[in-house]
Amino acid sequence: MSAVQSIAVPPHNLEAEKSVLGAVLLDERHLHALLVEQHLRPEHFYREQHGAVFAAMIELYENDRKIDHLT
Repeated sequence: MSAVQSIAVPPHNLEAEKSVLGAVLLDERHLHALLVEQHLRPEHFYREQHGAVFAAMIELYENDRKIDHLT
């Protein structure tokens, strides 16, 4: 066995994650479908920062606040 073992990286698609976040920014009505129909949660994102943004979007949504690039 070699000194350097290969490390398994879970499957991920950063462009897809960005597209999900962008879709919610364009129209926050997409968030309901993602939460209810797709059961998407912040921990499903590969990049931790994307999950944090998604969590913030959920918090805004649950508090009936507008989701946009400023909030």
